[in-house]
Amino acid sequence: MAEAEQPIPDGVEVTETMGEWRVRVVINGNVHLSTFDVESYARSFADSQRMRVGLTRLASRI
Repeated sequence: MAEAEQPIPDGVEVTETMGEWRVRVVINGNVHLSTFDVESYARSFADSQRMRVGLTRLASRI
């Protein structure tokens, strides 16, 4: 019997892959991914999304 899928928790995450900065925003299980060439732009966008979602900190990647 398959386990029920757990909902994705709300969060904002910044990652870097091969020189491209990605910001993943999750709100009510909906995922939005934005990409940036400049780290400071990605972090600024992520911080504004974090405040909009009402989180106190960015998510950490495990």
